[in-house]
Amino acid sequence: GVYPHHPIEATGAGDAFAIGFVAAKMQDLETIEALRWGARNGASVATMVGPQAGLVTKKQMISDLAKHKNLNAKKV
Repeated sequence: GVYPHHPIEATGAGDAFAIGFVAAKMQDLETIEALRWGARNGASVATMVGPQAGLVTKKQMISDLAKHKNLNAKKV
C-alpha cells in the first residue's frame, strides 16, 4: 500500500524508504513492519522539497503507523 500523503517532489523518497526499512530491521521488526516504516518515511519526504526534509523520528513513526493499521505489504 501507499501511505496517504500529498507529494510535492520525489527527491530522496527512495533513500528515505530504505532508511525507514533498515531502521525497522535494526530493531528486529518483521519485514512486513519494516516495509510499513519505509513507506511512511518515503511518503513523508515526498511531501517536502529536498532529500532530508520530512524524515520521520521513531516517535512520529510509531504514532503515525498506529493510525494507519490497514497499510500493509501485498504478496505478489
